[in-house]
This record gives sequence, C-alpha cells and structure tokens, in this order.
Amino acid sequence: VMWLESVSQKKLPESTYGALVDAFARTGDAQKAMEWLGRAREAEAFPGKVPGKVPGKGLDRMLRSVINACAKAGDVPGAMRCFEEIEEARLKPDTVAYSSIINACGSIGWGDEA
Repeated sequence: VMWLESVSQKKLPESTYGALVDAFARTGDAQKAMEWLGRAREAEAFPGKVPGKVPGKGLDRMLRSVINACAKAGDVPGAMRCFEEIEEARLKPDTVAYSSIINACGSIGWGDEA
C-alpha cells in the first residue's frame, strides 16, 4: 500500500497504469480500477491521444478491464460509461466487452438495455 501511495503522485508509463487497472479489475475492485484509469487519463499516458487520432491500445485494454470489473460488481452504469467511451474513442469493443455488458444488464433485470 505504501508503494502504491508513493507512485500515485508520479507520472507513470502507460503499461504501469494498465497493470494497476487490470490488477484492481481482476480482484473485483471496480472503484479502484476506475480511479487508476482516471489517473492515467489525467497523466495523458496514452500514446496517440492527439486530437483527431485514435488513442493507443492501452486505453482500449484498460476500458475493457474496467467494463468487466464494473459488470461483475453490478455497476451497470459504470460499465456502460466505459463501453460508450470505447465507441467515442473510435475503438472497437470486443466480444468480452459486449458479453460483460449483456450479462451485467441481465443480472439486474435490464433486459431491454442488453
């Protein structure tokens, strides 16, 4: 925890943000995964994130991890926001992203949203 607090004050490489987002997502901590995704955005850690250009694959991977974590946690609105961000960034959602959204919507009775 101490190390995490010390690095949270620094600008990190995209791969480090990605590892942190993925680690929190895998442990089911959607809130922390979203927090680190936000820190990556604030640090402008995504290569290619220039107006008119498509962001790098790192953003895509991180968003998919957060979608999955939110879906597992029952945070359908959070998962849907990340899904929409994938589309807005002109990235292509994969089958895991679609499946996560569908399963999350179904688990809380949002069949029409799925």
